[in-house]
Amino acid sequence: MYACLCLAMIQCSGEATYMNDVLTSSNSVFCAFAIATKVGANIEKIDASEALQTPGVIAFYTAKDIPGTNSSCDPLFGYEFEEIFCTDIVKYYGQPIGVLVAQTNDIANRIASKVKVTYSSSIHNILTSTKEVFEAHEMKRINMIKTSKFDEIKFSQEPDINAKGLFEMGGQYHFTMEPQTTIVVPFEEAF
Repeated sequence: MYACLCLAMIQCSGEATYMNDVLTSSNSVFCAFAIATKVGANIEKIDASEALQTPGVIAFYTAKDIPGTNSSCDPLFGYEFEEIFCTDIVKYYGQPIGVLVAQTNDIANRIASKVKVTYSSSIHNILTSTKEVFEAHEMKRINMIKTSKFDEIKFSQEPDINAKGLFEMGGQYHFTMEPQTTIVVPFEEAF
C-alpha cells in the first residue's frame, strides 16, 4: 500500500520518469502488439505483408518466431499455461497475435493495427459492459474464481444495509500505470 501511495505521489507531482520521457539512441527500434479482434474464433491466417511494406517497418514476429515454448510462465510454478502470442483459438479481445518492430513509436503503433487476421467464425459476441452481458443472457461466460468458505449461510429478517440502484463502472485505462513498457540496451560485456 505504501509503495502505491509513494508511486502515486511521484506521478502526481511530475517527478516520475515515464518511458516517453526517456531519450533513446538513434538506432533504437520500437515495438507494438498486433491484437486479436474476435473472441473464441480460430486464427486461420496472419498477413503482415502490407504492414511490412510500410517505410520504417523493420519486422513482424508471431508465435512461429519464438524458439522454445510460446508461454510467459512455466507450469512448474503452478501457473496456468498462457501464450505470449495467440496460436489458434482467441481467448480474449486484445490478445496479442504478434509484435511489429519499427523505427519510431508512432509507426509501430499505427501500423500494428494494419496486420490482417483471417478468423474462422467467432462463437462469442464482444460485450463491452456488464449491461450487455446480462441482456445477452451470456451468464455462462461468467466464471466464479473463488468459492465461499461457508458451508451454510444464515439469513436474518432485516438486512445490515439497505441500498437501491445500479452502479456500473466502464473500462478504465491508466496510461501512466498500465502499459508494459521496456527499454532494452545491449552491452558488449557479459555479466
